[in-house]
Amino acid sequence: MISPERRAEFIALIVAELENAYQKHGAAEWNRHEFYGVLKEEVDELWDAIKRNDPEDELVIEAAQVAAMCIRYVETT
Repeated sequence: MISPERRAEFIALIVAELENAYQKHGAAEWNRHEFYGVLKEEVDELWDAIKRNDPEDELVIEAAQVAAMCIRYVETT
């Protein structure tokens, strides 16, 4: 089970990735097809990192980016 501290760190990472995405790309609404494309790209990057057997901290960053894009979609629709 994840510790409360690790969960808080992961959530903070998600928020940081979300803020970075808003700063970089703005907050324009995505339609469902655009969201799918963005989400697929992020999931593909996570999968590539898994296949390369990247260090755990890099996988966590990729997972946070996936989560951040899900939040961004919900916040901007």
